[in-house]
Amino acid sequence: MLIKSLRLKNFRQFEDITLAFSTDPEKNVTVLVGGNTFGKTTLIRAFLWCLYKQNDFKDKNLLGNDIAKCMAPTQRKIVSVAISLEHGGFDFTIETHQEYAVDGSGKPFPSNQPITSVSKKDPKTGITTPLSNDNAAIEIERILPLALQPYFFFDGETNPIEDIGKRRNLEGAITQIMGLDKKEDLEGYFDSHRSDSVCSKFEVRRISTDDAESVALRAELERCQNDLQKVTEEANGKRANVDLLEDELRKKEAKIDLFKSVESQQNDLKNKFRILDQERSSREENFAALIEAINAGQCALGDFFGSVAYAKADIERSYSSTQANERSLSHIEVKAIDEIEGKGVCICGRHFRKGDDAWANLEAQKDFISPNDFGMNLKTLCGTMDQETISSRIFYKNVIRYSSTTVKAISDIEDVKSQIDQIEKDIEGKPDVGKLQAEARQIRNDIDTNKSAADYDEKERIPALNGQIDSLGNKIKKLSQDCEANQKIDYYLSYCKRIHDMLAISLASQRQEVRIALQKKVNEIFHSIFGPARNITIDPNFSVSSLVSDGSLSLDESNGLEAMKNFSFVGGLIYLAKNADKIGNGSDDLGLGEEGEIYPLVMDAPFSKCDGEPITKICSTLPSMCNQIIIIIMEKDYNAAKQALGGRTGKIYRIKKLSETSSEIKEDTADVR
Repeated sequence: MLIKSLRLKNFRQFEDITLAFSTDPEKNVTVLVGGNTFGKTTLIRAFLWCLYKQNDFKDKNLLGNDIAKCMAPTQRKIVSVAISLEHGGFDFTIETHQEYAVDGSGKPFPSNQPITSVSKKDPKTGITTPLSNDNAAIEIERILPLALQPYFFFDGETNPIEDIGKRRNLEGAITQIMGLDKKEDLEGYFDSHRSDSVCSKFEVRRISTDDAESVALRAELERCQNDLQKVTEEANGKRANVDLLEDELRKKEAKIDLFKSVESQQNDLKNKFRILDQERSSREENFAALIEAINAGQCALGDFFGSVAYAKADIERSYSSTQANERSLSHIEVKAIDEIEGKGVCICGRHFRKGDDAWANLEAQKDFISPNDFGMNLKTLCGTMDQETISSRIFYKNVIRYSSTTVKAISDIEDVKSQIDQIEKDIEGKPDVGKLQAEARQIRNDIDTNKSAADYDEKERIPALNGQIDSLGNKIKKLSQDCEANQKIDYYLSYCKRIHDMLAISLASQRQEVRIALQKKVNEIFHSIFGPARNITIDPNFSVSSLVSDGSLSLDESNGLEAMKNFSFVGGLIYLAKNADKIGNGSDDLGLGEEGEIYPLVMDAPFSKCDGEPITKICSTLPSMCNQIIIIIMEKDYNAAKQALGGRTGKIYRIKKLSETSSEIKEDTADVR
């Protein structure tokens, strides 16, 4: 698979661009340089949408915002991505398009599902074959199976290079690359435990001495075979789900680490809200006690209290306003606002006149001056009292006591709210780390649940079903008549078992050969990048780990080392793909070897976890391992990579940001060596 070009039309921030990639074997690197939010990630996701209709954007809208703004509700616009490539001796054009409309508010929405078409041209005959719908999907799967996509397309956000060695489906990917999946299918065709195998088709033709019992046993056998297939698929599904969950967990944990510093602020914010609730309760309790003291004083003072009735009403009004709105300015007095109004100039320097909006806002604030207005009303109340009487002194003491605690609570509320406002501004737009941690815990629980269920299927249910199938097969065989027809069936079944066993032995041998070849090539690449201090090991399940020189497992791998390890692994995969017809066939080859195929390496922000020296080493090594590399990269990383890439760079493009919703891409011929 060699990618020749990519065209985007109305796709996100790119209105109409065509990129031609270098296909020169000596200058096999294409570099696209751009800053954050310029549209780098959009480009790699355009590949995935075109090939697999995979939309990994948080905002699923694909139509460019600038295009949508100019559309009327009756208009339609087409979003499209087209890829031109070579594969298996044919020229392909793969295009996916989708129609968009806008609603009454101008918001774009898709008016249909994305449609993919494939044009396949034989350059020898010039004959072009159009493919659509299911046929198009089948052809794309032949070119680059979806299961292999994560190993050759790296989205720095959703599929970082650091995650490659942690994937559990490596064995399946390598099986596909090497063409061993076809041999696995053939092995299954001769597996006597499967209801759809050739063995089962022979078994149903067996002649029995007791047809009734034989029919019942065969029915039970078929049920067990179907159960086995179902349980096996369920176990595989649970393992695949573990892969997805572990990918999700890594992303979640990376996000938690990224915003770890925000966690203390978010905890502080939650604590401030608890304090705010406590202060509000304190305000309510003290004000209730104040009103109770005033009401008690009315009984004790008799007619004298009538002179404070209006003051009490003002207290209740100002408190009600403070309680309902909490918009008070606790450190500004009414006379200060009067002075500002008199000057006609705000403290910010803005001029205003009586009657305009600014003046009206200042007037409105007088209703919310607290606790000063509240305190003034209390002062008015206390000033009306005759403190010469014992009753007045007791009344005065209680009013002062509860009014001061109420005023303090109001002032404290304002202080806490001010602190809350500041924290909320600091963490605005940042995720809730506590919520992320809870989600991560749930994902870990789901991983454990799926692993336990898959282990139970593989260690308990599947062996038990295999035992039942063997037992039922023996019972059916005992009921067989001693006749020529059954003798032939036994001969055929013996032949099928022989083929199955040969395939199983051959597959085990080939997997081992592939694993050793992969490990050798990966270490060759890794040592050229990192040096001989560490080795990479690949176990029989193709899990990847690194060892220090004394053979002990390395437990302190930095992100940079992890990235280098996995770049080496991907380089080894590409080597396997190119040499599939030479590796893994063994001395007992059954003629199933696939001709080697090349794969491109398309990377967005691949060096985000590496510093300058690893970038240099990776860039000086990978171009010799891969037939084609397309790197979408930050300017700072390109500066580190440029020298190492040297004469291998065939094309360079610069992504320029025109606005927050629009970018363009221009070829930079001056920087190509």
